Amino acid sequence: MHKYLWLLLTGITLLSGCVSSDKFEPTESDKLTGKEMQIMIAYARSFLIGQNKTLKFTPEELQIIRDKEPRIRVFYDAYKSGSLSIGWEMPQKQASAIANGKFMTTRDWKVSVVRKSKVTYFHKKDRNQKLKKLSPQDFEELLND
Repeated sequence: MHKYLWLLLTGITLLSGCVSSDKFEPTESDKLTGKEMQIMIAYARSFLIGQNKTLKFTPEELQIIRDKEPRIRVFYDAYKSGSLSIGWEMPQKQASAIANGKFMTTRDWKVSVVRKSKVTYFHKKDRNQKLKKLSPQDFEELLND
């Protein structure tokens, strides 16, 4: 019995040593530049404001989205790719635009609105929509404000 237990533990130890724990460590060239981050923030703003008919932001909440600096969380899993959350804190809720996958594109964006720790609305951009690469020209008006 002890022999089998010892073999089992030895096997588990050897197998756990084979599991890769490589975590992607982005270099500066893998990360979004300041200008690219401005574009992503401008897109997140326009994406949230564009969903206003469904999300029903108050005029004060829309002003916060337009004028306040957002909270940004970014995790890289490859070159300019990963998970990006751009959000705004409001008195009664928080709203976030979330991108997963390749950054600097218009596909795979989601909206999350949380009121008192409860998700009240979640929208995923249509995957069948044609992928469009974002550029500063797309947001020239927003970036110049």
